[in-house]
Amino acid sequence: MNSYLSLQNIVVRYGPAFAAVNGLSFQLDEGKLLCLLGPSGCGKTTTLRVIAGFLRPTSGTVAVAGKDFTRTPAHKRNMGLVFQNYALFPHLSVSENIAFGLRMRKMPGPAIEKRVREMLELVDLGNLGGRMVAQLSGGQQQRVALARALAIQPSVLLLDEPLSNLDALLRIRMRAELKRIQQQFGLTTVFVTHDQEECFAVADEVILLNAGRIEQKGTSREIFDRPANRFVAEFVGFENIFRLPDGREVAVRAEDVALEKGTFGAGIRFDGDGVRLGGVVELATRKGRGTLLLVQAGEAEFHVLTRDETVHERGEQVTLFMMQRNLILL
Repeated sequence: MNSYLSLQNIVVRYGPAFAAVNGLSFQLDEGKLLCLLGPSGCGKTTTLRVIAGFLRPTSGTVAVAGKDFTRTPAHKRNMGLVFQNYALFPHLSVSENIAFGLRMRKMPGPAIEKRVREMLELVDLGNLGGRMVAQLSGGQQQRVALARALAIQPSVLLLDEPLSNLDALLRIRMRAELKRIQQQFGLTTVFVTHDQEECFAVADEVILLNAGRIEQKGTSREIFDRPANRFVAEFVGFENIFRLPDGREVAVRAEDVALEKGTFGAGIRFDGDGVRLGGVVELATRKGRGTLLLVQAGEAEFHVLTRDETVHERGEQVTLFMMQRNLILL
């Protein structure tokens, strides 16, 4: 595959002291879905706006299929967008919303009608073309927004937190639909979200941003299983980060910490193929079918998720054991 979407050294400054995006570079192959992941304020939506042409970067370049788009106006980039609030026209019907971009491109009437019918069928709204968007549910509005973006046959599809306004079950269904359609049409797609579960469910590649910079780029599995640093580890759910006696910093998930009643004493000891240390239970709460424990071990706090029925109480002395293969060196 050839690199299709390319950002090189993108900087976006608001005044001399603040850079919302600071030297961002990446390439995305044609037909792939890239997720820009990160907390609020990390620069992911700003990056999307730069790609879309709504925001001109302070410096750097944006290219699509080898063409420099950095100074090309948004309406000439042929990019499809689905916004967090969908940005539908309430005074227009479903069909009229989908047709809007086609009319702006002066497509002939019969061709517009044909394309709108195709898009309605694609998003399973075939019998709702005449309905006003205000009469639709949130999930239906989301599908109208997607159909409108796809109708123009975009060179790049841009999705800005498109599922955040949906309830949990509908989000799961719609992210599967988004991925199905993206793969069906081979759409080069950039998906912005702060939700790691959502990101990992749909992305071919992931960029985790922090303060306008890339902390890690890779596949979902690479980032989830092998975080590059402490920020990434904490963001993707490594609850326990601590230092070994030799000064190395490691991370381990709560479900990868084994727990035994009784303790051998203070400090960390290498024991066979893992490390062992003693602690005291500070808190025990139910989590699903298991128990989530907060254990104080020296100056560090550990989260431990057990799956057995053993009852643990506050103040109980315990031993924690972590297999070396589950310790991620940061």
